[in-house]
Amino acid sequence: MIWGIIGLISVFQGIVFFGHWIIYKGLINLLHLEGSAHLTAIKWTLFFFSITFSVATILSQKFIGPIINWIYTAAAVWLGTLFWLTIVIIVGLILSALLPAFGDSRFFGIVIFSTGLLISAYGVWNSFNTQITSYTVALPNLPVVWENKKIVLVADTHFGNIRGKGSAEKFARLISAQKPEMVLIPGDFYDGPPADFETPAKIIGQIHAPKGIYFSSGNHEEFHQDNSAYLEALKAGGIKILNNQAVEVDGLQILGVPFKNSNNVDSLIKLLAAIPFNKNKPSILIKHAPLALSGAAKSGINLEVSGHTHKGQMWPMSLITKWMFKGYDYGMKNFESMVQITTSGAGTWGPPQRVGSKAEIVVINLVKK
Repeated sequence: MIWGIIGLISVFQGIVFFGHWIIYKGLINLLHLEGSAHLTAIKWTLFFFSITFSVATILSQKFIGPIINWIYTAAAVWLGTLFWLTIVIIVGLILSALLPAFGDSRFFGIVIFSTGLLISAYGVWNSFNTQITSYTVALPNLPVVWENKKIVLVADTHFGNIRGKGSAEKFARLISAQKPEMVLIPGDFYDGPPADFETPAKIIGQIHAPKGIYFSSGNHEEFHQDNSAYLEALKAGGIKILNNQAVEVDGLQILGVPFKNSNNVDSLIKLLAAIPFNKNKPSILIKHAPLALSGAAKSGINLEVSGHTHKGQMWPMSLITKWMFKGYDYGMKNFESMVQITTSGAGTWGPPQRVGSKAEIVVINLVKK
């Protein structure tokens, strides 16, 4: 396992080094920053920036506090900025090779670098510009008490080094304004590293939702074998955990399965078979990833709510998630007899940036089918 981790880190760091090499080539060929004194300073500066995220990640696993949060956030923002600078500089280098007049113009280089920085800045703003998305879902045999009632779906908040008390308070205000009967949280409530787990759980747990707030684990709650710190904080905050469990609320059944062992059709069918629920009553499954959909549909689930994909978070990753999840990476769609809703999530993982996706909280309006 340790060699696998070392391998992943090596691949990641290699990609980051490549991105910084592209920036170096852009500085030389597009901005024409030549001269030995400048080159030495540029090389050392880029090397320093190339290791910031890895160092910040290691530090975040060992220490907790505002300083670590600031260091991690700054490194994460730079990682996203690196992503966009790499893309626009590659485009700029290609254009300058095809059209020498561009290559000879320092103004063209300034435009290229400015474009990358502006896209990055927009991505940060957009990731904190949380929006409300609404769907109307018709469920069979829906009790009268649930007709035209609202359920809020909020996933992938990723509370940790970047998002903490302030983000939790903002999400709580937005959710409360919808006046939901119930709140469903399909995992990745936490980002993973050691942090203040109690405060966000307490804030979200105080949302007025008469029928309860329910959670099932995502992959970020399962990074470590012992996830008790996450679960205990959620319980203390008043959030009900449904991991391979079900609860019936006024005739509406809410089931929850954790990320682990729920992404294979046969495994999911076995998990759901072990959870007693009535197929003649409406059911909602809280499941982190929109995978093994046929397993949920064959088991008699009426509505599955998921997150996990972030809709790629940043273009062109959205094209990859659409392919990976066969079109169920975002939005409300029918799958056989089941309705599937996948949210792009309220938070972010890695760079706190969104381009081509939105940070959202989903409101589900229930009607009888």
